[in-house]
Amino acid sequence: MGFEAKLFDGQVKEAFADVLEGARLIEGIIRNRPYEDAPIITSRICGVCPVVHNLAAIKAIEAALGVKPDDTVLLFRKLLLLGEIIQSHTLHVFLLSAPDFLGDTNDFNIIKKYPKELEMVFKVRDFSVKVMRVVGGRSVHPIATEVGGFKVLPEKKKLQEILSECDNILEKAKDSHKFIEKIKFPKLEVELRPISSSQAGEYSFYGGDNIISGQGLDLSLQKFYKSIEELQRPKSVVKETSLYKRHYLVGALARILNQNELLNPAAKKLFKKMPEEVKSNPFYNLFAQSIEIIHCIEEIKNILEKLSSLKIPHEIRQKIVLRAGEGVGSVDAPRGTLLHFYKINKSGKIVDCNIITPTAQFLNDLDHSLKIYIPQLATLKDEERVLKIKSLVRVYDPCISCATH
Repeated sequence: MGFEAKLFDGQVKEAFADVLEGARLIEGIIRNRPYEDAPIITSRICGVCPVVHNLAAIKAIEAALGVKPDDTVLLFRKLLLLGEIIQSHTLHVFLLSAPDFLGDTNDFNIIKKYPKELEMVFKVRDFSVKVMRVVGGRSVHPIATEVGGFKVLPEKKKLQEILSECDNILEKAKDSHKFIEKIKFPKLEVELRPISSSQAGEYSFYGGDNIISGQGLDLSLQKFYKSIEELQRPKSVVKETSLYKRHYLVGALARILNQNELLNPAAKKLFKKMPEEVKSNPFYNLFAQSIEIIHCIEEIKNILEKLSSLKIPHEIRQKIVLRAGEGVGSVDAPRGTLLHFYKINKSGKIVDCNIITPTAQFLNDLDHSLKIYIPQLATLKDEERVLKIKSLVRVYDPCISCATH
């Protein structure tokens, strides 16, 4: 990932981050293929967050075909998604971003310096990988999910094994958060416009039919999708977006600002300890991700307890009746709101598609933050200034694979 800034008389006139990898043109690959191929192919966009692309594609296709999955299917999908949120957040928080604030960006040195803390982190991540493997069929690129249901569902004893681990893993995640709480972030005050999905009565990752902001915005998913303006700089392979000509934030910090009252108890308690500047400092995305890890473990336990009282079939597969249609599907990925759009003909072939990733949506916001942050670094040596700029870019958690889909 590259970075460019233009300064005139000591003033930053333009600052932006750009992705230097080539585009992979996934949307073009999907066109003219059967609708069943889309969840499988799009999950290959990213090896860190394949579940979110798989589920967003499934939801969009279900919207186009008029398919409504039953409640048990939704519980398993949410379980799978929660596993991925934890897996991605643990990797980013403790190995990709936190080292910027711990005095050493070499992960091996960090592991040697904080062996007990990192051992707890890896146990939390192992737990999340187990959840994805049990529910999705494997931990990367799920094979059990499909439009209308699941090809196969896990045995109840495997779910009970995960449930029995939840309390222990929750304590490890809380201890890990204490480690992150010691970090002192740089002072940075920007206007944050947090946007995330909404679902009545729960902290939303799987997503409902609405998109909300902390500034009073409440749009249907379809209107939000149609209101996004997609932009592309000359020679850039990455799309950026604006909403009503303005930058906006998606991701853990956006979610937690919009929905903190819906956090599970242990996570909510930790959020209430966060300082007021969380509302205007993007560096606190790191804290938000750590708190979401705790929330997700609590929610996994909640879902497993619900499933323990249900009779779980070997599979749940709805009959699909083909028709022409189009639909938007969305889930909140680790990095924020992800949107998939598909138009399907009466034969079940995809004739049009569009994917808007979280990274595409927050790049504009990152550029805005960089313009404000860079003047604060004017007196630093070049090497230190570069590290500070990198730390702000990294705390947003950009996904290069998703950005160049």
